[in-house]
Amino acid sequence: NKIEFDLTDNSKQLNVSIIDYQGRVLINKTFSAGSYANKISLDAPYLNSGIYWLSVEYNGRKEVKKVSINAE
Repeated sequence: NKIEFDLTDNSKQLNVSIIDYQGRVLINKTFSAGSYANKISLDAPYLNSGIYWLSVEYNGRKEVKKVSINAE
């Protein structure tokens, strides 16, 4: 499974978390400046199909979005 999302702002540091419906943090990854080009891709082969929360923190902002994973 691969999770991809686009960024509109450049940031010095980007923190990304994938959280399950029970609030457990399953993935927590930090990207430093220059390690991404307005697009992030996370490999998550061990996640089961279901609904998760994607939390992205950058430039003092935090965005949380619901994402659906379809394991194949």
